[in-house]
Amino acid sequence: MKKNLLKSFGITITIILITFLLLGIFPFGNRSMVIIDSNTQYVTFLTYLRTILLGQNNFKYTFSSTLGQNMIPLIGYYLMSIFNILVIFFKPENMKILITILMILKIGLCSTTMEYYLSKKYHKNTLLFSICYGLMTYNIVYMYHIMWFDSIILFPLVILGIDKIFSNKSPLLYIISLSLAIIFNYYIGTIICITSVLYFIYKYIFTHNKINKFKVITEYLLTSLLSGMISAFILLPSLLGLMNGKLMNNPVKFGFYTTYTNIIAKAFTASVGVNETWHGGPMIGASMLIFILVILYFFNKKITKKEKIINAISLFILATTFTFKPLCLLFHGLTEPNCFNYRHAFIFVFFTITLAIRSYNKNEYSKKTYQNVKYILIILSIIILLSNFKFNQTTYNISIIISIILGLLYIDKLQNKKTIIYLLLIDLFINTFANVTMLKLSDKQYMNEYKNYVKNTNEAVEAIKDDTFYRIEKTFDRETNKKMLAINDSMIFNYNGISHFDSTSSLDIENLFEQLGQRKLLTRVYYNNSTYLLDSLFGLKYILSNTEYKNYDLIKEVNNIKIYENPYYLSLGYSIKNKNIELSNNPFINQNNIIKAFTGLNEDIFKEAKYKVEY
Repeated sequence: MKKNLLKSFGITITIILITFLLLGIFPFGNRSMVIIDSNTQYVTFLTYLRTILLGQNNFKYTFSSTLGQNMIPLIGYYLMSIFNILVIFFKPENMKILITILMILKIGLCSTTMEYYLSKKYHKNTLLFSICYGLMTYNIVYMYHIMWFDSIILFPLVILGIDKIFSNKSPLLYIISLSLAIIFNYYIGTIICITSVLYFIYKYIFTHNKINKFKVITEYLLTSLLSGMISAFILLPSLLGLMNGKLMNNPVKFGFYTTYTNIIAKAFTASVGVNETWHGGPMIGASMLIFILVILYFFNKKITKKEKIINAISLFILATTFTFKPLCLLFHGLTEPNCFNYRHAFIFVFFTITLAIRSYNKNEYSKKTYQNVKYILIILSIIILLSNFKFNQTTYNISIIISIILGLLYIDKLQNKKTIIYLLLIDLFINTFANVTMLKLSDKQYMNEYKNYVKNTNEAVEAIKDDTFYRIEKTFDRETNKKMLAINDSMIFNYNGISHFDSTSSLDIENLFEQLGQRKLLTRVYYNNSTYLLDSLFGLKYILSNTEYKNYDLIKEVNNIKIYENPYYLSLGYSIKNKNIELSNNPFINQNNIIKAFTGLNEDIFKEAKYKVEY
């Protein structure tokens, strides 16, 4: 088993590295897979975590986010991975290197824990299927969501722990793995908790006549509760911190997200289209071998009719969690995702892999059965083609043709294990290559540009010598014509700022800034060339700009970055006349009301201009 654990890890990361090599992605090129949210959020939060671990900042509270923010929910959601301790060895400009290492490492470990689970439960032919878990479409398309992977790594161990409870063995594995799954990322941990309950019911249906019911149920409930208590130190403060944010404004919606036909389409190889990285899926592909073996499973005469019926119902229920909105929202903590839909898709993949390995290990099918499965594959492929689902658009539906060819070859060569191994490696490589290509097209990021940007901007920030409390903002982004890549730069450069983007921030503060005329998008707050009044009220003393900015004092220029000092800024605290302010949807009226309330003067700063529209 030890050899297979190493093989599963080695083969998985080798396929990823070969893909990176061919596409010129770091460490074999300048292109970066630190994209989308990992580029705007994770790299900045990891850089800030480094300052916490080095004793430069406090883990409980930060002023590097809007007007100040409780750090515990942010840490609980983004930064609890044990691997994050490695940040202390990487300078801010090299943080993308660490994230790339963590991507590859964690995907490899997904295969390793799956191999451990399969070897304990199914004993033979496990290596093929463990690699399918590591290189499933979900892991490749979402490889930059490194914060999710610790819990996905632990998921097979959670299921194995439940099996041990039913086998009257020690529940320690279940307690440890579930506790850590919640601690490392409570979002994915919550999905695993829900799945734990479903799997317990599933397992109970099969074994209720063979177990001590009271003992098994009691032990499961108590150990689950114990896992919740162990993880409560981060779970409770995180959830309490979210009460002013996303948890408070999410009514349950009814209706349907997608179709069952689309779910089948997404099980094909290379079935992810351009821009589906944000709004697509469900990402349930895990090779055409899994697809074919799941179909064959229901033709297998060695498997009882009862087992087939139960697993068919289970498969349908899991598929329905993608289609039916209330069930999908349940797996997302009753919160509608802004993007990256169907985040629980790895559960579906895990279940199909367990069906596939049972199908493969009981591989005695007639020629007629093989022929019927071929017909099913071809008919489903035609339906998918006619339905115009999003596929890998760079290959113009060649991915569907490739999936048909691979499926037919799997059926013909299923008795030849050596050929199946080669086919599977080709299949997984094609899927990995296609999906990474989609990521590369979706967000073009480069390692050297980021490194130079961080170095140059950091030198400008460090040129400010001031021991008082103040805030800094920037008027430029990391790239020309971009508006949000640098939204969390205050956490990279360790200054007190306004702009911020994370999923745990206060909704009240976001709404306040919007009412004052600053841009708000979802959970993002932007500093948008603010007014003199807001700059002063919020203590913005220094502005970094690559152009002239207002009539503030230009005090320095470092690396072509102009440093302006606001002579009108106010300190962190100041006395006001009246705190009762009525806010409307007009930011100019709101700012007038604020200055009237604060000063007691009855005079407007902003006056409505008369204008005429001519057609």
